[in-house]
Amino acid sequence: MLGWKIETRLKQIIGEVVDEVGGELIEVEVMADHVNLLMEVPPTVPMSKLVQKLKGRSSHDLGAEFPNLRRLPALWSPSWFLSTVGGAPLEVARRYVENQKLTANSRCELVRGRSGSQTRSDGGQWRREHPNRQKIH
Repeated sequence: MLGWKIETRLKQIIGEVVDEVGGELIEVEVMADHVNLLMEVPPTVPMSKLVQKLKGRSSHDLGAEFPNLRRLPALWSPSWFLSTVGGAPLEVARRYVENQKLTANSRCELVRGRSGSQTRSDGGQWRREHPNRQKIH
């Protein structure tokens, strides 16, 4: 897990890189094992190159500014995931990214036959439960 100084600097670096390609960083949430970004970039920007640039610049700059990070075998894994939100209202996507830390602390519970949740291969369904929400039996 990154400290708040490193997290703040990481967000700044990400914003700089997105600006350089002519994009707009809308929301960023740093999690324990990944980073969620909501950004708008021109369609001419190859996403693989953007991710490469984001990871490369942040790894280089953070390593130079925070020497304790150099002890890690790598700051980033080689994998990444991209999803477009073209059909969803921007505010919905923004709230999703903002709430990632809250939902990461929520627990998953197997619920059978509930709509709006993801179906598992065994026929059950996963649904995230908010810790303050009453359990449905």
